Amino acid sequence: MRQTTYSNLCLLLRLHPSVPRAGGPPQAPYSVPEGRKNWMVPVLIAVVWLSGLGVSPLLAQKQIAVRFLDPKSGKPIRKMMVWVTQYKGNLPKGPIPLCYELAHAKIKTDEKGEVLVTLHDPPPKFIGIISFDLWNSGPLIPLDKVLESGVVLDYSRKVKGASPKPSAKPGEIIFVERRLTVWDRMRQELP
Repeated sequence: MRQTTYSNLCLLLRLHPSVPRAGGPPQAPYSVPEGRKNWMVPVLIAVVWLSGLGVSPLLAQKQIAVRFLDPKSGKPIRKMMVWVTQYKGNLPKGPIPLCYELAHAKIKTDEKGEVLVTLHDPPPKFIGIISFDLWNSGPLIPLDKVLESGVVLDYSRKVKGASPKPSAKPGEIIFVERRLTVWDRMRQELP
C-alpha cells in the first residue's frame, strides 16, 4: 500500500524519472535542465561567499583582555578570582540597580595574570572589575575607551621601587596593584 501511495505521489508531483516533463525526455528526480547548469554554479558560489562576508563580522564575538600586574616586580598576578560585570546605558548615581546589568562572570586569572571577557551582545557601555584579593579595584570603565586605546589602572603610586608603567593595547585593561597578603587581610578585619 505504501509503495503505491509513494508512486502516485511521485506521479502527481512529476518527480518520477519515467514521466516526461512538458513533452521532453525523461529526467532524473530533482534534476536541473542542462541550460541552467552553466550559470547556477557561479551564482551559488557568489551568494555563499557574499553571505559569509556579511555574516561573519556580525557573528564574531568581541573579547577584551584584563591583565593584573604586581607593581614592584611587574610580574602577572596568577590564580586570583575576579568578578567582571557588564552594564548597559547611562548609569544612575549611587548603587546600580540590577536592571542595568547585562552579564557578569567569576573568572580566575591564568598563568599570564589575564582573564578574557567576552562582551555581551548588545555591547555594554561600562565594565566593572572587582577582586577581593587587591587593595583597590572596582571602578566602572567605559567600554569605548577600552576598545579605542586600552586602559591602565595604576594604583602603585604608594609603592616604592615600582616597575615602569605598562602601556595597554586597544581592547585591553591593565591593573597595576598589589595583591593582599594574609597579614593585610587580618589588618582589615581588626578594628
